[in-house]
Amino acid sequence: MEFSFSDKKWLTAKEINSGLEIDRVFALGLHVPNVYDKVLDIDECFLQSELSNNILNFTRIFFKNRNIKPYSTKTHSEYLRNLVIRQSYHTKDLMVNLVTAYEDDELINTYSNLLLKEFSGITTLVNNINQKKASVAVGDYEKVFYGDGFITDMIGNYTFRISANSFFQTNTRQAEKLYQTALDFAELKGDEIVYDLYSGAGTIAIYISEFAREVYAFESVESAIEDAKINAELNDIQNVKFFTTDLYKSFIPIIDENNIPKPSLIILDPPRSGLHKNTVEDVIKINPEKIVYISCNPATQARDIKLFSDSGYKLIKMRPVDMFPHTYHIENIALLITVE
Repeated sequence: MEFSFSDKKWLTAKEINSGLEIDRVFALGLHVPNVYDKVLDIDECFLQSELSNNILNFTRIFFKNRNIKPYSTKTHSEYLRNLVIRQSYHTKDLMVNLVTAYEDDELINTYSNLLLKEFSGITTLVNNINQKKASVAVGDYEKVFYGDGFITDMIGNYTFRISANSFFQTNTRQAEKLYQTALDFAELKGDEIVYDLYSGAGTIAIYISEFAREVYAFESVESAIEDAKINAELNDIQNVKFFTTDLYKSFIPIIDENNIPKPSLIILDPPRSGLHKNTVEDVIKINPEKIVYISCNPATQARDIKLFSDSGYKLIKMRPVDMFPHTYHIENIALLITVE
């Protein structure tokens, strides 16, 4: 779960009508839909464990009691930005990742020591420092204050190392169904060259590696690439290679520089914003026989599929996978093939 600090608390009707004095300048919780700068203070989130809820509430009390202020999106000042809690499903690992606007080692050490004294289940604590104005829970760099700085989990028979800024599906049990569906759509015979775009920590590339000749994975986040390479070693995978590249520009120069063979299949798993037009153009230029497109946003997926359809691809089938219980969000998998 990714929680946000805000100096603009969203007041509920109950709070407004209570007649009580309410702290309006400190909130730790979730953003209100369509209101970028206001956050609903959360005491209990039913999507996470009791331990995670306790960490959430401890964190709020710790910083409020010390008058440490949330980052302001208006003045771009103050300290607290995000609290990200990552808890493994198959292991007992739990990461606390505090995202701040600048360093304060003394404060983080105090927070870390008290937090670890209160909760024995935490296996690592990381401080990400985000100096950008953009409201993202990804730091320009990170400092590890406890543990190894990563957690591990499993999808299928494979073990994965996950660092603070590496993408990893939040619903581990359903992720296996998602990846298996993508593999079923691909109908790999064992001799294919496959490209995996937006590869994150290498989960998809490693999951399908047994069924392809070679898999080439492309990702822009360097820490994710580092995790992916380690994950390949952990699972003794020999036929997957990982490349750092900016998919918002073009990944074709990386292909040319490394003499990477042309793929018969490209797997796409972009963020909610979908594919950049440069990526769409690159995929069309490479012209694989099949495209398996995994999306967490069917709206941007539909937009991108239209672009592929206008360039010689046919949509064959789709299947949604419910990765986000109790929400309207779904992941959707689409298969496209070239038209003869």
